[in-house]
Amino acid sequence: MAVSGECKMLRGFSNGDFITAGLQATNDVAGDSKLQRTQVFPVINYHKLLNEDKTTFISLAFMGGPVSEHFDITKLRFDDQYVNGAYRMANATRQQFSNTGFTYWDTSAGISEKSGTHVVCSIRGSEYKHWNDGVDVEIK
Repeated sequence: MAVSGECKMLRGFSNGDFITAGLQATNDVAGDSKLQRTQVFPVINYHKLLNEDKTTFISLAFMGGPVSEHFDITKLRFDDQYVNGAYRMANATRQQFSNTGFTYWDTSAGISEKSGTHVVCSIRGSEYKHWNDGVDVEIK
């Protein structure tokens, strides 16, 4: 599940430039262990007008916030819970888990260029995401 929104703010402080603010929230649950990831990311985006006919902008955005991940250990089955080929939940497992979840902060930044009108439009951009997870750069 994902929900996002963005709205224009601070119009006209510079000829044609504007700022947008938004929020992106996601919640994903997958697999037998119900591995769940929940993210809430506020975003701020500055749009710089590059020409007088207001058809070309360059935009710079920053996004970041908390990410929470956890899973349900009771939904997992381990090989030592099978006796003579039959699974029994009552059979204890030797698997030890000191933690079944954690929270961390994640950030992203991106730059894009938009040219054209609502009829014919060209958009090019690049982003750097997951700063805490190494380099992951995409050119679109």
